[in-house]
Amino acid sequence: MKLLILKNEDYLELTSELTALIVHEIHGERGLIEEDGCTRYTEEAQDDFNDKLMDVEEKLRIARIYSEDDEVVIARNKKEGLKFARKCDVTGEGMNEGYCINDGEMYIKGHEAFLQHITDETEYKTIEEAFEDEYYYYT
Repeated sequence: MKLLILKNEDYLELTSELTALIVHEIHGERGLIEEDGCTRYTEEAQDDFNDKLMDVEEKLRIARIYSEDDEVVIARNKKEGLKFARKCDVTGEGMNEGYCINDGEMYIKGHEAFLQHITDETEYKTIEEAFEDEYYYYT
């Protein structure tokens, strides 16, 4: 059976949504608190969320569904000698898609690392400003 490998942000969204459904089944609306215009879990519901999240991740592993950064995926890629088009200059990981900075001067695989780069290492105020200036593109 093949592995299903999801982008990190997709995997996080999937696990969070599935876990939230389970917590809602357990607590219903009484597991939520409204404060200052924000909705959050009660302490008990949050504890259940944290516990159930581990259960959801275990079920996904049984179904062979992983995030791209999971140790199983990384080990498999190394074992199989998978080739990548580029290497992320931040993490050193292989990448087939991501952010190309200054027409190949630098490559960044993940969105969070890219945002950190824009914030810490450039004078751009937003990623939109950097894009309009043709500082980067996504490939």
